[in-house]
Amino acid sequence: MLSELWSALSIGFLLGIKHSLEPDHIVAVSTLARKHKSIKRSSLEGVTWGIGHTLTIALVGVIVFLMKVSIPNSLATVFEGLVGIMIIYLGVKSVIDTIKQKQMNHKLYRPAVIGFVHGLAGSAAMIVLLMTTVDSMTHAFLYLALFGGGTILGMMSFTILLGLPFSLFSVSSKWKNTLSLSMGMISVIFGVFYITSIYL
Repeated sequence: MLSELWSALSIGFLLGIKHSLEPDHIVAVSTLARKHKSIKRSSLEGVTWGIGHTLTIALVGVIVFLMKVSIPNSLATVFEGLVGIMIIYLGVKSVIDTIKQKQMNHKLYRPAVIGFVHGLAGSAAMIVLLMTTVDSMTHAFLYLALFGGGTILGMMSFTILLGLPFSLFSVSSKWKNTLSLSMGMISVIFGVFYITSIYL
């Protein structure tokens, strides 16, 4: 029994890492972390995104566990649509800010909010359903904590890698702007594809 519990918790941690690196998460966070010259700032972007994401999953997960209910498909679809809109918004804002040469706003609540919205949608909701197989509130919290830890670790690692070229090398403004524009346009294209794949 104990070995089965630890297996489930270990899987939760690994799923958290895998979940953090899904394409919609990567695209959204890339539009935020692309200009940081400090590894510390880049990692904080990933950590705060992970915290916001974990908070949502924890709230929904506890409700699912206590009430033994599932998330209606219609509601999950709405949440997915919100994520698509958010990704498009981040892309458009990235492009506009780059064209206007507007400095990035380094408020750390932004990735937390993005992570929170992401936590409402998609595979996060499906993973939360796995908690219905956990037989106690203590085990449920352990599962959520390890899943959240994996999510935070995965996104922190990604944002560190994303920030390495800017912190280790002297990157010209031209290349920074090119990267920013590219990431912004990729975000918009991906957001449109994301929404159409849901509703069409």
